[in-house]
Amino acid sequence: MLIGRESDRELLSRLATNPPAVVLVTGDAGIGKSTLVTEAIGASERRMLRGHCHALREPFPLGCVIEALRGLRGVPPGRPLSAVAGTLRPLVPEIACHLPAPPDRLDDPRAERHRTFRALRELLAAHPRCVLVLEDLQWADQQTIEFLGFLLSDPPSSLAVVLTYREQELDPSSQLRTLGARLPAGVTTAQIELGPLAVREVRALGAAILGAEVPESFAMPLYEWTAGIPFAVHEVMSQLRRRGRLELPARPWPVMDAEGPAVPRAVRDLILQRLRGGSSEVTLIVRAAAVLSRPSDADLMAAVAGLTPVATAKGLDEAISGGFLEEADEERRYRFRLRLLARAVHDEISAGERRRLHLRAAHALEVRAEPRPLVEIAHHFERAGNRRQWLRAAEAASDAASRAGDDAEAAQILEQVLSGPGLPALTRRRMVLKLGDAALFARVPRKAIAIIEATLDDRSLPPGYRGELRLSLGRLRLILPDVAGAERELVRAAQELRRRPALAARTMAILAEMPSTASGEPGRSWLERALRSAERLDDAAIRTEVLGTRASLLLGRAHPAGLQAARDLPWRTTCHREQLALVRSSKYLALAAMSVGHYREAEVLLDRGETIRRELDHGRFAVGLASIRAWLGWRTGRWAGLELAARQLLAANDQAPGLSVGNEMTVAFLLLAAGSTDAAAQRLVPLLEIVGGQGMHLAAATIAGALARMHLLRGNPSEARATATAGILGVREHGLWASVSFAACDAVDALLADGRPAEASDVVGEFAHGVRGADAPAAKAALFHCRGALAEAQGHRDRAVRLFASAERAWRRLPAPYEAARARERRGRCLLPDGREADAIPALVGALEDFHALGARGEAVRLAAELRAHGGIALPRPWRPGRRPYGTELSPREAEVAGLAGAGRKNKEIAAELFISERTVEKHVASVLRKLGLDSRQDIARALQRKGGAGKEMMGGADLAWRRLGR
Repeated sequence: MLIGRESDRELLSRLATNPPAVVLVTGDAGIGKSTLVTEAIGASERRMLRGHCHALREPFPLGCVIEALRGLRGVPPGRPLSAVAGTLRPLVPEIACHLPAPPDRLDDPRAERHRTFRALRELLAAHPRCVLVLEDLQWADQQTIEFLGFLLSDPPSSLAVVLTYREQELDPSSQLRTLGARLPAGVTTAQIELGPLAVREVRALGAAILGAEVPESFAMPLYEWTAGIPFAVHEVMSQLRRRGRLELPARPWPVMDAEGPAVPRAVRDLILQRLRGGSSEVTLIVRAAAVLSRPSDADLMAAVAGLTPVATAKGLDEAISGGFLEEADEERRYRFRLRLLARAVHDEISAGERRRLHLRAAHALEVRAEPRPLVEIAHHFERAGNRRQWLRAAEAASDAASRAGDDAEAAQILEQVLSGPGLPALTRRRMVLKLGDAALFARVPRKAIAIIEATLDDRSLPPGYRGELRLSLGRLRLILPDVAGAERELVRAAQELRRRPALAARTMAILAEMPSTASGEPGRSWLERALRSAERLDDAAIRTEVLGTRASLLLGRAHPAGLQAARDLPWRTTCHREQLALVRSSKYLALAAMSVGHYREAEVLLDRGETIRRELDHGRFAVGLASIRAWLGWRTGRWAGLELAARQLLAANDQAPGLSVGNEMTVAFLLLAAGSTDAAAQRLVPLLEIVGGQGMHLAAATIAGALARMHLLRGNPSEARATATAGILGVREHGLWASVSFAACDAVDALLADGRPAEASDVVGEFAHGVRGADAPAAKAALFHCRGALAEAQGHRDRAVRLFASAERAWRRLPAPYEAARARERRGRCLLPDGREADAIPALVGALEDFHALGARGEAVRLAAELRAHGGIALPRPWRPGRRPYGTELSPREAEVAGLAGAGRKNKEIAAELFISERTVEKHVASVLRKLGLDSRQDIARALQRKGGAGKEMMGGADLAWRRLGR
């Protein structure tokens, strides 16, 4: 079936039906030349006379032309034929009834050939509604080429000729290359060069073959696997359909691994047929490239193939001209043009020969200049069956990756090695410990957890080693998050590490930070034990780690000594291990400082950690630091580009949901402020269930407060009250008031909206008592806000105005501009009923401008609508009366753009159809994604189908989440 190629099909159809014309259709094998010809000519009223050349050692002269003429069976000529046409009677007996008697044979072969050529042209001219199609002319015999030169030197005026061939397989001196340049005047000519399909076209073709939609996530692997060649797509999809599952390797390299489906037989035969027609040099070079699997230079290929430089150059030239290899980069390295090519060649090499080639590759790479490609060396030793060398190289590769901060690479290597059987016991124990660290820092815990648990089943492990494994296991469980399981493993680790005080101190420091212990006596006890243990050690890195934990706990508890404890850490150290400990500590210190409202100090701490990390040129902790900076950006009103950054960080933490909580909240809160309440709820409701079930009380309170605010916007005060009060249960139980400023405000607002002033007063009293003497600027600002809300509900509006003004000033000092704008709005609302519009209107309009400047469009639209309803208030641009504000709904123009984008149209196509600029289209698409809460335009079609009602369903799910937690 033909997908795409619309312009090529139209051109071919037009020329084939308007003779005289000659069309040359070129492209790789399987690119769709025959399909294009069939679709373009088959739909017309012209008869297609089709013949094929075949890859024969001695092809039959004029074989493809004679085959084409058989299509005239039962079709009489349109005019009488001369005696010359009888020459064809023995060649085409199928149409003998329409041909004159054959003339006597001539003695001169050249004259006989010329008469045959004349007869062929006369016969074609006598059938004016036919199109001559000759395919695969790269295999044409010499007489066929000469006949085409004869025919096209003076073609019949009623004849259209279509010729297909693979240009890269033509002999350099082939006359076909210049055929189009030697046509007489009046003959229309065109060359159609078919290239691979685009990704979206590959996806469409796959869907047509499968008879069902192909997921977007599958389109790119399918494209990489097939290089966009339609024949390969068809064969691979047909094979996958028979297997009953869509599964291909996501990475383009290495291709020699037994990943994905086997090469379809039809594709494999086509590839190997081309290879067998080449020289021995090209075969050896192509085999070497298949074994090497990655882009490689000529010297490396020569070493693996066992060829001299001259033979290597010959083989490379032939491999490139034959379409097997291509130049990969400016460093003159070469790779396969098509993954299926590499896989077919690799699979055709015998097992013994593959092992020899892999061993050659390993040795050739080992003697290369530093840095040596250790991962590739390990791979080749493994495939060569040299187990000892493989283990040595694999461990060296993982160590090098860890030193460079590429923990994901290190974890992947170690997981692969440890997943196999038969490792020596000591080697396995050493690698499992390394895997624990690599998986922790790479945020890929799941496979490592399974491997560590399997190792712990060995009862013969020494207690110290067992304790070290449990420490790794506990830290990995924390990022799932599995807080209860992590605490259980860490407590056991602390007991088993009694004779290893450095690791014991680290374990106890982590236990001191656990959500279940950090705010109470258990946390203080663990911290004191960790400090005592660290003081006895001659290990500066461990001491710094424990002191960093102490400082973060003091900061998080709003202790007056917290900031100084953070400043006293040895930030200027040059010890590598101590510097890594400081980078790790900077994350938790910044998070603790931010939780109580020391936003500027949090920024300084993040900058210090990032500076040290860059000095070390280390990838470790980069995502963690960026995630906390994103959350700080939300708090401090730096929202430009923040949603995209948070979504990218979510993708980086896809295997570690415990580390993604802050980024999920950042995205959700930005959506909420922008007015996309449905999209925000879809993120917050499941997130609330996760964090609440793991004892993450501060996150649970913050999320519940946001959901309560959404309930109030929807006019559901009872649901708002139930959600908010459930959210602060953990806060009340553990005395965490200093860190929940936003949640406290939301809880008080919800209680007052539900007509429960006494309960609201109790919460305010508990809040005030909980932050008394605390170094918590955000809590103090929030306390002004809560007292202002209580005074407003009690009818003391003058007092409420003063308290909201104090709250606004306190929020601005942090700075927290979003909360400051909310306090400013509340102050204006208190002034308006008393007839003090001269004071109220500037406050309300100022809040509107604050919301707009931040990007809190949902808040701005809501407030602007309320001010218009009040009447008599002059609004600033862009909030003057005029076109209707659509808020969280799609405007008509946005709906048009969304429909076209969801149908797969590009920005340029949408702009042309709607008569708007591409830049305007970009803005509308961005607005659609924001309002619908989507990550990419590929999700638009499905989102539009389910739009409506989802928000209410998700909001109702907030209460269900709390009920599941037994709240």
